[in-house]
Amino acid sequence: FPPLILKRANLKLAGQVLAFDGNPAAGASVWFGGEGQPPLLSINVDDKGRFVFDCVCEGAISVFACRDGILTNAPARGDDTNVLLILGKERNVHGPSNAGVSLPPRS
Repeated sequence: FPPLILKRANLKLAGQVLAFDGNPAAGASVWFGGEGQPPLLSINVDDKGRFVFDCVCEGAISVFACRDGILTNAPARGDDTNVLLILGKERNVHGPSNAGVSLPPRS
């Protein structure tokens, strides 16, 4: 078997979650995922809507936020420290229209 090479999970991923009205979405849950990224981790944002993960790898990441049944996501990369997620007005809404960014096509 060829050697298994693991990526170092030593980069930061940080940003802020805002409600649709522009106010911080205090209490929102945030998590991320992506190929080669560590197992799923979820944290709650602080009262200013800010979050920080200290354990991401290089490469593409999808960042997700949810509060009160409203879900959004945004693309990011390891070491992005200014990710902005904006929760929409509708329940169970997700995708680029809420995050204010466009996601790469799914493969």
